[in-house]
Amino acid sequence: MARVFEPLVVGRVIGDVLEDFSPSIKMSVVYNSSKQVCNGHEFMPSAVQPKPRVEVNGGDLRSFFTL
Repeated sequence: MARVFEPLVVGRVIGDVLEDFSPSIKMSVVYNSSKQVCNGHEFMPSAVQPKPRVEVNGGDLRSFFTL
């Protein structure tokens, strides 16, 4: 998962805004069933008007998350 953090380190989010951390779950966000949200990608406002589909994998069913 180190590659996932690369844009966050280069953009100085990790270090300036957040402390370094190890991810414990995998989360994905998809708009219009074809536009997956990734670090460093930009979307036009029209592309993100509909509600996204958010999937959280790897936690147990008793865990709750705030988006």
